[in-house]
Amino acid sequence: MTTSVCVFEGDGAAPEAVAPTVELLESLVPEIRFETPSVEQFANVLDRGDIPDPLRERIDDADAVFFGAASDRHVPILRYLRYELDGGLPANARPVRSLEGAASPLEHTDEINYVVVRQNLEGLYAGIEGNIADLDGLVPPADSHGLDRDVSMTDGRYALRPITAVQVRWLARFACDLAERRSNEDTVPQLTCATKSNVLPETDGLFERTVESVAADSSTQYEHVHADAVGELLVTDPERFDVLVAPNLAGDLLSDVAAGTVGGLGLAPSGCYGPESAYFEPVHGTAPDLRGESSINPTATLLSAVMLLEYLERESAAKALQNAIERVYLEGVALTPDQGGSSTTDELIAAVAARL
Repeated sequence: MTTSVCVFEGDGAAPEAVAPTVELLESLVPEIRFETPSVEQFANVLDRGDIPDPLRERIDDADAVFFGAASDRHVPILRYLRYELDGGLPANARPVRSLEGAASPLEHTDEINYVVVRQNLEGLYAGIEGNIADLDGLVPPADSHGLDRDVSMTDGRYALRPITAVQVRWLARFACDLAERRSNEDTVPQLTCATKSNVLPETDGLFERTVESVAADSSTQYEHVHADAVGELLVTDPERFDVLVAPNLAGDLLSDVAAGTVGGLGLAPSGCYGPESAYFEPVHGTAPDLRGESSINPTATLLSAVMLLEYLERESAAKALQNAIERVYLEGVALTPDQGGSSTTDELIAAVAARL
């Protein structure tokens, strides 16, 4: 059976990185069929915030999805990928790996190579919000925190932060499996859990305890570090990390800090995984200010393609693409303006293709 990948180029400047990357992939792995469904013909439906059945079916039938970025018409597609495909994709993995020659603010980045695994469906990003007055009588008095209850319960908003053991358990198994796959005969798989369980003993406490119990049944070496301390260590001692697992908000913040240490969001790939499905996208967003300038850095898109190939078990092709990207940065050729160069998006991708 032919392996198929459904491609959505996305909004803003994202298509300028996705389209030539797909052309490179079609040459590198010709046995994989890359299909880019027409989005414009469904503009009216998508602009209402819905995803039409034909696009839903194309996604469901594909072996994986390669996605650009969304800020406009592609937002309903992104929501479907994240929250409905395969019942929702619980794990967002963001590799953080130094590239020699990249514009990192750190003096030494030789040994930075870890993955941040973020809970994708729960926590504050569940989006359960409302008027705080609706909670009157349902929550303990706020004056224990030095707030005037009459004021605090009539003028404000709230957000709920659900954390469930079943979701965290799946995420923890995913993180442990990832750490074990990354290890070799000379290394021990390591898992760091990052929460604020010292402040949020119920929600983050459940997250921490659940991850620890799953890790105890694996070969991973487990530790818990409070999330704010992890933020410092990502800058001062990033080499200590292998796989980091965190709730949604903390994982989002920490992964962006981590990207900054190796050259910025232009070098930050990601993948969202569920039991049977996955999609891959760069972290940097749509960069609308760069649209039409052919200056968006395609490295995050290329590295997301590496993750896609690994997921589809094309290990040799993934390694070849990773090595070609590293060579371009090492040689300092064809780098985009955010990395101190003057090359265009297409020129960087062409340089990578020439080194495959």
